[in-house]
Amino acid sequence: MGFRPLPVAVAVVVVVAVAAAAYLAYTSTQRPAVKLVVASRLSAEEADAVRAAFLASDVARRYNIVDVEIKKLDYSLWKDLSVRGEVDLLLVGEPSIFNSLCEAGALRYLDSRELLDLARKMPPEFVGRSKEGSICWIGIGLGVYGFIVNRDFLSRYNLPEPASWADLANPVYARPLGEGRYVVSFPLPSKSGTARTTVMGVLQKYGWYRGWQLLTAIGALSSFVTSSERARDDATVGVVAVAPAYIGYGLQAERASGGRAVFVAPTGETILYVSPVAVATGTRYPVEAQAFIAWFLGPEGQRLVVEKFGYLPAVEVPGLEAMAGRTREAISKAMSYDTGFESRVREAVITYFEASISDPDVQKLLTEVYSRICSNYPGELTKWLERLGSPLVLRDPLTGSYVEFTEEYAVQVSSAIREGRISRDSLYQSVKEAALARLQQLMKELGS
Repeated sequence: MGFRPLPVAVAVVVVVAVAAAAYLAYTSTQRPAVKLVVASRLSAEEADAVRAAFLASDVARRYNIVDVEIKKLDYSLWKDLSVRGEVDLLLVGEPSIFNSLCEAGALRYLDSRELLDLARKMPPEFVGRSKEGSICWIGIGLGVYGFIVNRDFLSRYNLPEPASWADLANPVYARPLGEGRYVVSFPLPSKSGTARTTVMGVLQKYGWYRGWQLLTAIGALSSFVTSSERARDDATVGVVAVAPAYIGYGLQAERASGGRAVFVAPTGETILYVSPVAVATGTRYPVEAQAFIAWFLGPEGQRLVVEKFGYLPAVEVPGLEAMAGRTREAISKAMSYDTGFESRVREAVITYFEASISDPDVQKLLTEVYSRICSNYPGELTKWLERLGSPLVLRDPLTGSYVEFTEEYAVQVSSAIREGRISRDSLYQSVKEAALARLQQLMKELGS
């Protein structure tokens, strides 16, 4: 039988298919194998989900990205790691952190055509820009901060279910303290974006003076922990009644507890936040890092952030809107949150909180004073909180003179810490000294 040539149309299809297969084989074999390292605040289970989904994607194969290592690292390390090229990407957090990194030159401007096209279609709050207008970061989704409530714990102590952080400034919540049980599991703000944003939200919602009084009351009821995961778990199993959480952790708590723990989006206190991703300025793999971001903003990545993180998607993907119903429901309860406020006072507020409220020596005395006030003067708690929680007068590490910890002073001292004119430790010691002196005086007045 003689050779019979294929019809022209079939031959063209075959040639195209072979060429496409050859191109894919070429791109996966000729590109060097790449491992991306990501600094993040994701939990281990969230990081594992991201890694598995991305490595199974066509994007990973196309760019020959053979591994993604996602490390949960303190924000304080991100700048140096980024500049030194020890990480390639920075993933999830708060826009104020990413804006600070952008200003410090720690982020590489995004320049892939795909990401630039996507950025033009996204709401402006989802795109972080330098002063010159270059893109520093892009949001992968919209999240919600609220808190987890364990109803079994509340029932055990006959406590009402709080609908807001302000509700906790009620003397009935001090009842478990008499049995050595804390009511709240609260992460240290220097270790947790959730805790830091919660503190900033309370100060914005209730004002500087009332806000610190409320935070002091919450602190007296709190067991302080070093991670948001620990706080989530404490509330999930009923070790405490309340823990601040982002909605993803809140939904995890609901599932793990069988509904005994619930996520609450407090009316007027719920905080909405865009969760960014950015490329480290020192990365050796800018093309691959931007491909990773583009995957996050594609259908597979957006489905993951909705299913695993509880976010609203950053871009429209058919079928995802209905899946983010709880987050969409929470939007109507949101407060107006100013990220600029956080950026101006962040260093001072975190230091002041951890020195005047969560420091172990201070908190031991604070809890004792607060418990006595709630037991002996429950009808006068508001008056006592004005003395217990109003901003302290402290020795200024810059001048040695005594100043009140006002919002204006917090702006000044935050700038001084960032510029290296004073250390965080020097401010911490001044605040702790003033806090202990006040608590010791109140303890004398309350007597034994």
